Amino acid sequence: YRSPEYNAGLKGAAKNSYHMQGMALDISWSGIDPSSREEFVRLAKIHGFRGIGRYGPSAGNFVHIDIGPERSWSKGI
Repeated sequence: YRSPEYNAGLKGAAKNSYHMQGMALDISWSGIDPSSREEFVRLAKIHGFRGIGRYGPSAGNFVHIDIGPERSWSKGI
């Protein structure tokens, strides 16, 4: 969960972020090999997560997953 105040202070955060509704999370993937990251994404999809964002080293090294509409994106990879 992100409070609206915390979310407002994050660069690039969506104004109506699913994090503020408890419907999203970010997982750091620093030091994890790409195949393990993609296995995580595959399993997240099986379990109902439909928004998948992959952020590379220049964007923070994390995977975002949420239960909003189906979409995917990559930044900094």
